[in-house]
Amino acid sequence: AEARTSNEELKKELEAVKQAQDKTKTSTGTQTGTDSGTGTSTSTDPEPTPSTLGPFTLFKGDQCLEVQGKNLVDGAPLGMGKCSSGSNQTFAFDQADQTGSYRIIAQHSQKCLKVEAAGLNLGAKLVQSTCDISDKSEQFYILGLNENDFLLQNLKSQYCFNLQTNGFLTQVICDTKSAASFRINKIAQ
Repeated sequence: AEARTSNEELKKELEAVKQAQDKTKTSTGTQTGTDSGTGTSTSTDPEPTPSTLGPFTLFKGDQCLEVQGKNLVDGAPLGMGKCSSGSNQTFAFDQADQTGSYRIIAQHSQKCLKVEAAGLNLGAKLVQSTCDISDKSEQFYILGLNENDFLLQNLKSQYCFNLQTNGFLTQVICDTKSAASFRINKIAQ
């Protein structure tokens, strides 16, 4: 029941951010006027909308998504480990673009999750890397399957991620089976 409540709150937060951005996008977004002293046009940007959500843990049963070994280097793989309060199991979602994709940022390293070597192949690992705003392989859709379960779908490859027998999370074809889904829990601050 707690996971259900947390995931409903996440869906509401994600929807609120999307609606705020849609409202900003559909309004003119700028106020234009003439500076009486110079006769030139001036504009002001709208108030920025909140874009970072979290912190969260992504879990299945008693296993949480984690940067393995609390590693801080680029290329460190992600897997699942016994849930703890470790910052290597804590992530923030940062709005990446207007389509609703997010960068997922590991809180212990401040690095983004991405597909290894920007891979388009099935089986490519999920790793952490220094964030690069232009890199589509570090942008993900958070797809709600139901009130409890979510898929992480990579924007560039359009594949989802699942834990493999080797302990790594790798790209798989997205489907609605629970094997590739996660639950998301917001951490109280």
